[in-house]
Amino acid sequence: TSHLKVLVDQLAETKTGGETELAKVFHDLVPRLHRRGMIVILSDLFGDVQALLSSLAHMRFARHEIVVFQIWDPTELDFSFKQWTRFDCLEVDGKKYLVDPNHLRAAYLDNLEKYRAELKQGCHRHSIDLVPITTDRPYAEALAEYLTLRMRR
Repeated sequence: TSHLKVLVDQLAETKTGGETELAKVFHDLVPRLHRRGMIVILSDLFGDVQALLSSLAHMRFARHEIVVFQIWDPTELDFSFKQWTRFDCLEVDGKKYLVDPNHLRAAYLDNLEKYRAELKQGCHRHSIDLVPITTDRPYAEALAEYLTLRMRR
């Protein structure tokens, strides 16, 4: 419980800013972890899938257990936008896109499905738990569901 409190407090204090190359961060992290352990990742995991899988495999090769909670906004999954919409990049200040979602929906959903399938297959191949969760659901509920499934294995 004390570890969870520290993690939640740290997340609450964290400020967003700048793009992060997750694969590089994960690769750089492995030599700093001197003892085997459980690595819990909370991220949207957007990035080059093969690079991400390579870095996660590097962690697994170092015998760490990995659980990835992939965080989604529900609109990212169904792309339910109906009218012209402005998308602001959260990592790069000033980067904005004004798009007609009707022209992008099919391609977006197709690319998203390919991305998710490739990531899921790669995580399965490396024995990494990939747990999709959405922002409209309490995180405690998602965590409890995952822990229940994990106990049954």
